[in-house]
Amino acid sequence: MSVAQSRARDAVRGLQDWLAEHLGVASSDRQATLEALLARGEKGRAAYWLQLVLAMGIATMGLALNSSAVVIGAMLVSPLMGPIVELGMGLAIGWPFFVVRALTRTIVSVVVVVGAAAVLTLMLPFREVTAEIAARTTPTLLDLVIAGLCALAAAFTTMRSGSDTAAAAAGTAVAIALVPPLCAVGFGLGAGAREVALGAGLLFSANLSAIVLVATASFLLLGYNQVDRAALEALRSALPDARGASHRIAHWLRPAFASRFGALLRLTMPVLLVGAVAFPLGRALREVRFQMDARTAVDRVTSGLSPETVRASFGIVGRVVSVRLVVLGSAHHATAVRAELEEAIRALPGARPAVVVSAVASVDALRELAAQVERTAPQPPVPTPAPPFASPAAADLALDVAGALAARWPAAAAGELLGTDVRLRDAGLELRLVHRGEPLGPAAEDLLGAALEEELRVPVRIAGLTLPTEPIEAPAEEGARWAPLAALALERLAAVPGWRACAVVPETGDAAPVAALLRASEVARQGRLDLRLGSAWFLDVRAEACPAPPAPSDAAGGNGGAATGGGGAAPIAPAGGTAAAAGGAGP
Repeated sequence: MSVAQSRARDAVRGLQDWLAEHLGVASSDRQATLEALLARGEKGRAAYWLQLVLAMGIATMGLALNSSAVVIGAMLVSPLMGPIVELGMGLAIGWPFFVVRALTRTIVSVVVVVGAAAVLTLMLPFREVTAEIAARTTPTLLDLVIAGLCALAAAFTTMRSGSDTAAAAAGTAVAIALVPPLCAVGFGLGAGAREVALGAGLLFSANLSAIVLVATASFLLLGYNQVDRAALEALRSALPDARGASHRIAHWLRPAFASRFGALLRLTMPVLLVGAVAFPLGRALREVRFQMDARTAVDRVTSGLSPETVRASFGIVGRVVSVRLVVLGSAHHATAVRAELEEAIRALPGARPAVVVSAVASVDALRELAAQVERTAPQPPVPTPAPPFASPAAADLALDVAGALAARWPAAAAGELLGTDVRLRDAGLELRLVHRGEPLGPAAEDLLGAALEEELRVPVRIAGLTLPTEPIEAPAEEGARWAPLAALALERLAAVPGWRACAVVPETGDAAPVAALLRASEVARQGRLDLRLGSAWFLDVRAEACPAPPAPSDAAGGNGGAATGGGGAAPIAPAGGTAAAAGGAGP
């Protein structure tokens, strides 16, 4: 060694001693810490494996039961931090025996925990992915940073063992969970949930790599590479299994660790490990940021709407942002809200909006519309609007849409497809599908739209609209609640040819505006609305004709049981006419 190299080495050691002194780590403490690690690893084997199995069982049950308190208890019991920190110590001081022993114990521990958790999951009567499990399946680059900070605390507690660091050790065990992610991997394998196993495995890999890298760097900074390895070798030779497999492998690695580039090799290993997990974690962080930006954009638009606005759903699948809203107001207002939402979502890089905004008229809007209808009654005949596809080419496209839908419509889940409203937009086709069954939901709509896009070779946007499977009923005093629901059902029924609406309104003064609104609907103009008087609010949609009202002698008793559900129902005359049956003028 040259004079310059000797001086450089002395300067580095002086800096290490200065830093160690200010952190309360004396030179004698270094040797004592290593001797304690050596003895603990050899004498505490049975206790280590017992604690590990107990931590595995507690963590797996806590994850399955969605209990944070139980999972935290498993973190405190788990001893898995020990061999990982020991691995960092072995790389820092360049002692292959420490590296081999710690790496072997870590690998076997991972296999034991994952395998036992998978077996325990198979024995459970349920295998639901709880919130505690899901929280460990989407790690990001921030988790790697947190693991690095916790690794500093773990290294500090290793160098300064004592009562003053006991609380720090417990906090570190909770902050950087090692056994719960491994148990989540086992749960994913046992339950057949591949995404759960991969996500939790990535989280454990991030924690492991951060601990090894930061622990190695910490021990180097505080001068643990200055310890007397000859004294440690003498202690190791006195151990009962001094000729074991770990010792033989360490003997083979000693030349590589003692070579000219041995230090570089030891430091490169944890750096490469961190680099391997940093890429997928960075990509996950970008996805989380995209989701947060999308949610912020939607909230910025919806926060300016009326307090009665209901957000039916919000979801993100890939780069498709799905939003469903129900707003109080006119259809024009709903269209404006939808355009604003789509513009806000398209402003995000790569985002594709899938927005559905439904308008439900408020009580004031209903009364205003009813007043306009009454002022202009009787209404002149309204011509039937031209179909959306007037040209021959558009008509052919409509037939293609019908054929594609017939082959792909999920009738078993969503019920029979009753009507299709096909509209040409600048961005492609908009299909409003009316059916009677369970709602499709944003995910199913996106999948159906993608399938139709592939066959029709034109962008397709799906909006599934469900007809009520049960009659819409309300007492006479709850017309304000019944009217918006009835108006929405009639709007959707307009796209279902051949079906009729059977409506009953009570004989009250407040019913007049609502009755006028019903008579102004598209269904009524097509002659498919049967509107009668009764004792309560009632609306039913059906493929067959509405039931006939009871005979006058049967209805004389008052609230006789009419088939429509609004007892004693009598027909309502058109606007400006008179009632066709006893019971007074139509509302």
